[in-house]
Amino acid sequence: MTLILAATPLGNPGDASARLKSAIESASIIAAEDSRRFHRLCADIETTFTGRVLSFFEGNEEDRTRELLAELKSGATVLVVSDAGMPTISDPGFRLMRDAIADGVDVSYPGAKCGNNGDCFIWSTNRSLFI
Repeated sequence: MTLILAATPLGNPGDASARLKSAIESASIIAAEDSRRFHRLCADIETTFTGRVLSFFEGNEEDRTRELLAELKSGATVLVVSDAGMPTISDPGFRLMRDAIADGVDVSYPGAKCGNNGDCFIWSTNRSLFI
């Protein structure tokens, strides 16, 4: 049971890391902020996925978090991707990450992201301040 929070390219799909591609290919469930954009990203980076894709956005984050936690506890590997950038930073994923850590789920974050992983946790709140 692993929760993967993966950063996606902010602009050029060519900036996608090999680790992001590997995470997409290996996840059993992919929680995407916008499934259409996720499908487009996979086409652009020529990556095939076999995991089940679920929508995961602000409007369904609370319910979907409970569902994804149950899947994680059953042994699933869940990948969370936002439209662009790192999940949890002004995007869905904070609640899932917080609850997964509290439940002892392994959390990883491959690919380009914050300056260091600690920054992601510091900035992961229900509110964001951009300076």
